[in-house]
Amino acid sequence: MKVLVLAEGATQEQRQRREWGISILINNSILFDAFGHSEKLEENTRKYEINIQNIKNIVISHLHWDHISGLEFILKNANKPCVFIPQDTPYIAGLCKKYSAGIIVSQKNGKYKDEIFLTGAMDALFKEEKFCEQGLLLESEKGIILIVGCSHPGILKIANKAIEITGKNIYCIIGGLHLKDEKTGCIADIAESLRKTGVKKIIAGHCTGKNACDIFNVIYGDNFEEIKQGAVYTF
Repeated sequence: MKVLVLAEGATQEQRQRREWGISILINNSILFDAFGHSEKLEENTRKYEINIQNIKNIVISHLHWDHISGLEFILKNANKPCVFIPQDTPYIAGLCKKYSAGIIVSQKNGKYKDEIFLTGAMDALFKEEKFCEQGLLLESEKGIILIVGCSHPGILKIANKAIEITGKNIYCIIGGLHLKDEKTGCIADIAESLRKTGVKKIIAGHCTGKNACDIFNVIYGDNFEEIKQGAVYTF
């Protein structure tokens, strides 16, 4: 399995430029999230020589701007892929209709389609906004890989849901953990709890936060890595 970080933004400077968010390409055929800056995503598809026609499935973790802004560019250049969203939205439904793409709204209990296995739509709350978020589960030779966007429902809750519905431990979590505003003690507890559930490796960035990355680095040691745009991970 090949996982490419197509685009990622984590700093305040990147956020000011709207180069904020994440987009991950798996095996050249599954796109997870579509970043917060369409032009930057387009630039990176050229930089990393991505054939967008090979993208058959698109998973959107949640509907915040920093995860969907590049979606129209992808749909315009892909060949009628299927888009998985965690809840109904007229905006994405309209895009899918415009570009003859399929659309599937995830159920609460996870959903299969071809190689797509999701956690299912999970309730989240952020700044008094209620919404749903989902993670993508991938089977690798090393075990389950959990791909997350912002982990608004709570990364530990998402991980436990993944373990529950697969019946397997998670080998690696990749994505945003949304711990940038959490206190040190809380972050350490979460990191230790993930380790105790059997999660062997963490590759985190975007909304995870520098303090959280430092703490995970202490607890996980060489099994923690900060996401780098353009990085390729193989499992």
